[in-house]
Amino acid sequence: MTDYKHHMKAIFGGDVPSDNYVANAIKYIKQKYKNPIFIAISDDVKRLKKILKNEKNVFYPR
Repeated sequence: MTDYKHHMKAIFGGDVPSDNYVANAIKYIKQKYKNPIFIAISDDVKRLKKILKNEKNVFYPR
């Protein structure tokens, strides 16, 4: 999520989703689907793990 922020702004004129947006998106998916599995991919896995620390069924790359 570190260099991606720059690319989103430069290429698409936008910004990366906020932590709150990510939390609400996960909440929505969990309400819509039974036992969803999330694959968390980022260039800043440490930050992503902090954001998703209380979520179950989240898998990270090794």
